[in-house]
Amino acid sequence: MQRRLFDLWIEYEDGQRNSKELVEACPHLVQTIRGFKAEKKDSSSKKEFVAAFRECFSRLGELRSLASKKPLLPVLVLTAAANIQSRKTIEESLCLRPSCIRIFISPNRENIYLNRLRVNSNVSQSFNWLLKKIREDGIHMEKTIVYCKSIKDCGRLFMHFKVNLGNDSFHKNKVHSKNLLFAMYHHSTLSKNQSQVLDSFLDEEGTCRLIFATNALGMGVNFPNVRHIILYGPPREMEELVQQVGRAGRDWEPATALLMFNGQKTRNCDQQIKNLCNDTGCLREMMLADFDVSNFPNFKTHKCCINCHMECLCDKGKLCREPLPVINLNEGEEKPVMTREVSHNEMEVLREILEDYKEEFSTEFKCFLGVDGRNLFVDALTKKVLKHCKFIFDKAYILENLPVFTNSQAMDILCMMNDVFQDVDKGEIDIDQCARLNTALNMSVDELDISTFLEELSDDYEMSSDDNSE
Repeated sequence: MQRRLFDLWIEYEDGQRNSKELVEACPHLVQTIRGFKAEKKDSSSKKEFVAAFRECFSRLGELRSLASKKPLLPVLVLTAAANIQSRKTIEESLCLRPSCIRIFISPNRENIYLNRLRVNSNVSQSFNWLLKKIREDGIHMEKTIVYCKSIKDCGRLFMHFKVNLGNDSFHKNKVHSKNLLFAMYHHSTLSKNQSQVLDSFLDEEGTCRLIFATNALGMGVNFPNVRHIILYGPPREMEELVQQVGRAGRDWEPATALLMFNGQKTRNCDQQIKNLCNDTGCLREMMLADFDVSNFPNFKTHKCCINCHMECLCDKGKLCREPLPVINLNEGEEKPVMTREVSHNEMEVLREILEDYKEEFSTEFKCFLGVDGRNLFVDALTKKVLKHCKFIFDKAYILENLPVFTNSQAMDILCMMNDVFQDVDKGEIDIDQCARLNTALNMSVDELDISTFLEELSDDYEMSSDDNSE
C-alpha cells in the first residue's frame, strides 16, 4: 500500500511570517503537525506515530480547520460506498459547509445477480461444489473471491482445498507456489506473497483463479474481471457487504454474488444483515435501503436476485422460464430447478391441507414447544411451503430450503404436493417415510434434531436470546 495517499497544502500564520507546509496524510501513519501528533502504540513499536485508521480519520477535521481562513482552500473528499448516515458523519467530522457540492454515484450494480444460501458449519459440505469446479475447470475457471469473516476461516478453506485437490491444486500439476490455482489473502499475509497473488489475479491469463480473503483484499485494487463473489458469512454491517459485493463484475459483464449464512455467522450482525438473510423480499432493495437508492432497472425480474427470480413474470405475465440457479451441496454442481404453474384454486387447496396438517402436528407438540413456539413454527412452515410450491418436486429441495427438521416431515410435504398437483415422480415418494396423522405425532423427542429446528426457528423470526440481547 502506498504511503502517500494525498497531498494537502495548508496556509497558516506562524508568528510574524507566513509559510506553507506540505502535509502527507495517511490512514495508518499520521506525522506531527503543529501539535497534532498520534500517540505511539507501545514502547517496542518501530513505527513512531501509529494510530488506528478510524481514529486518524475522525481527526482530519483538525487539518481542515487550519484552512478555514481566506482565501479558502478547496477540498475534495472521496469515499467508498457510504450510506446516508455515514455521509452525514463525514461532512460533520471534516467541517464541510452546508453549501458544499455533493456528487453521489449509486452503488447499485445491476449486472450482479444476488443469491443466498443457508449452509451448516461443515466446510466440506458447503464448498464441495466449488472444489469440484476448480478441479474440472482449472486455469479456465472464472475468477472468484471468497470473502471470510476471519483469518481462521480463510485458513480452513485454503487447507481444505489444498488437502482435497492434492497436485490438482497446481496448474499442469507443476508443484510450485506460482502455479497454485487458489490463494489466501489477509492483512497478515507476507508482503511478497500479497504481491504475487495480486499480480496473478490481475493478469487475465494468471494462474490464480480463486482467492480466500478477508476484507483486506480490495482496498486500492481494482479487479475488472471477477465473475463471482462468495461471502462465507455476511459482514457485520451493510456498508461492508455492499463494498464486497461490488468487487464483482467491474467490467459490467454479468456476475454473481452469493451470500452463504447460518445462525452462527449472523449472530453479531446488524439487524439489516439478518433481515437480508431471512426475509423474502428483494435482496437488492434491502441491501441498498440506507443508500438513498430507489431506481432498480431489473427489479422483480430474473436478473435481479434469487427472490425476484422466483416471482418473475417476464414471459408475458406467466412464470419465468429462466432456470433458477441452485447450488447442490451434495453433488457439488448447479442445476436448473423444475417449475410448475400454480393456479389460485390449487394454492387455496394446498393452503387448506397445510392448515389441517398444522392442527394435527401442533396439537401433540404443544407441551414441548409451548403455545407461542408452536404457532411460530407452523406459520413459518406454511408460508414457506406456499412460497416454494412452484419448485417442490423432491424431498431434497424441501430439506434444503424449508424449515423442516425430519425426513418424515419433508416426505409429508412432498405427498401433499402430489395430492394437489399430481406431478411428483413416483420414485421420489416413499410412503414408509411418511409421518402424517399418527406416526409423526407419536415420535419421541430424542428422534428430533432439536438443535437444527431451534436454529431455523431463531433465524426465521429473529427471536433468539442473542437477538434480544442485542
